[in-house]
Amino acid sequence: MGLRTIIESPSVEAEINRLTKKYPRFSEWWELGWSWRLSREPFLDATEIPETNPQTYLLKTSPHHATMGFPFTLTFLYTVSDDEVRLLNVRVIELSIEE
Repeated sequence: MGLRTIIESPSVEAEINRLTKKYPRFSEWWELGWSWRLSREPFLDATEIPETNPQTYLLKTSPHHATMGFPFTLTFLYTVSDDEVRLLNVRVIELSIEE
C-alpha cells in the first residue's frame, strides 16, 4: 500500500498548532515523523478498538521523544481507508521530566 492522505479533524489540527507554538520544532517532527509514518504504516504498533465501524485504531508515541525536547507522548485515535488516515483525536500526555 502506498501513501495515504492524512485528514486531521479540527481538534487535532488545533492541538498540532498549539504544540507547534509551544515547541517550534514540533511541526518538523510531526510532518517528517509521525504524519509520514501514519500515511505509510498506519497499522504498525496500532491497537484495534473492538466493535468499531469503521475500524478505529489507537497508537501511542514513545516517551523517548522527550530527549528531543518534547516532554509528552501523543495518543492518536484514527480510522484508515485505502486512501486516507482520518485523525479523529489526539491526546497529549505530559511527562514528568526530572533534571
